[in-house]
Amino acid sequence: MTRLTIDGLADIVRRELTRSPGAPPVPGQLDGTGAEVLDAHIEALGTLKDCRRATPTRSHRRVLGTAVRAAKKAFRILFRPFLHDTLATQVLFNEHAHAAYADLVRVSEARDDELEHRCQQLEKRVEQLTAELRALRGEAGR
Repeated sequence: MTRLTIDGLADIVRRELTRSPGAPPVPGQLDGTGAEVLDAHIEALGTLKDCRRATPTRSHRRVLGTAVRAAKKAFRILFRPFLHDTLATQVLFNEHAHAAYADLVRVSEARDDELEHRCQQLEKRVEQLTAELRALRGEAGR
């Protein structure tokens, strides 16, 4: 019999997430530029923020899989009101975390734009000062 470890469980969750249609990206496995990665994280947070939404029931058992899935569905139906009440605070927190993360990304992008604008202004000023310095050196050499 195989023992289930934390790493093994994490691998199973990753596989399940990649198999599900519309699955959010797995953190640490995103390729692309910084903006693309941030957009992917924001999209994933938007997808996952309502933890009351049921995921598809699955079972790895060949023989008892149908019975296990039926039991899971029955449990969800019976306890849905309690689960929704219990998870309401978590959903609220997730929504605020998603909004805060999106705001941080927007603020960061605005500051990047501002910094780029200031750098361009400084480069122009350096060119002007360099030209003035050359002109002063030319006058001093006469």
